[in-house]
Amino acid sequence: AAPADAPTVSAARPNVITQPQDEAETVVQGPGTKRRNALLGAALVGAAGVGIAAAVVLGLGDDDPAPTTRATPTATATATPGALKIEEELTVGRRPNVVRAYGDKVFVGSFRQSRMRIVSAETGKLSAYAPKIGLGVNDGAFGFGSLWLAMARENTIVRLDARTGKPQGTPISVPQPPGAVAVSKDALWVALVPGEGAPDTLLKLDPETGATLASAQFPYGIGSLAASPSALWVAARRRAQIQRVDLETGQLVKSIRVGRHRIEDLVYRDGALWAAVPEEDTVYRVTTKTADAVPISVGQQPRQLAFGEGVVYVTNYSSSDLDTIDERRMRVVGDSLDLSVNPFSLAVDSERHTLWVGSQPENTLTRIATGRGG
Repeated sequence: AAPADAPTVSAARPNVITQPQDEAETVVQGPGTKRRNALLGAALVGAAGVGIAAAVVLGLGDDDPAPTTRATPTATATATPGALKIEEELTVGRRPNVVRAYGDKVFVGSFRQSRMRIVSAETGKLSAYAPKIGLGVNDGAFGFGSLWLAMARENTIVRLDARTGKPQGTPISVPQPPGAVAVSKDALWVALVPGEGAPDTLLKLDPETGATLASAQFPYGIGSLAASPSALWVAARRRAQIQRVDLETGQLVKSIRVGRHRIEDLVYRDGALWAAVPEEDTVYRVTTKTADAVPISVGQQPRQLAFGEGVVYVTNYSSSDLDTIDERRMRVVGDSLDLSVNPFSLAVDSERHTLWVGSQPENTLTRIATGRGG
């Protein structure tokens, strides 16, 4: 495999088609209001945390958001009634914002560091091997035996072997900073985020050659991507909206209005989309066939989502804790688990029944025993 700093291969210049501004929407009513008791410092992040931290993740800036002031949990095992318990904490990288787990490895990327850190999922030890990926990692997705990384400051997509972490092939050059990435059955999808109010562009790339297969502009921006068997789903950055995209053409099929504010993270499983909306302290479950949305109140500023066995885990940035949502009952179960300040990205290791969560201000990676088989 070629090193990650080898000369880049340019994706074909996209044939851009602009989506109409007046897209039809299915309106769904927003949630009721619920507030949890939170530490005093959480209020300091509430007003600025969403905009600043999102700018870091999307490559629009890298200023530190003001962290929430609160006590840091120790490595001593603590448990909630929901059987979650903290097993250990590691110091990893500088502001880790991408955490992904595959096989016996946990990959940890930091926006300001040029190397991907790798942790043993079995022992929790940090590997001495840290592949060079470049600066500005925004997102990562597994597919076709690889971990695909969006590098905002390099304008590249870097490919690592999912089993070994070694760079594969030559990075794919894209014309603008990449934000979210997703993998469907036969393609890699990349959101380009030019900033300054310009429309974002969705690229469909051939995973073998890096060639552009389709492209389209999205005036409302692209915050997160999720693939289902029949569609690609786009969470808009500038609207309370989820957009369905055709898997063949990359073109918009329909738009669904969800809640009242923008969606930060979007995941799909078994006919339903789960959407984290930080400004509403809410996670929505959206049925893809009917567009019906059920609001679920969680902690303050939910940021990232991950699936366990019959549950959805959510990191709450301002209240600095983790909630567990029962998929079937569509409600939070058990008590919130207190974590290090401003937890963000998370990944589930179903084989070892563990959950890994990165905290940006404290540069920590927390290993949590789920007690739920994933």
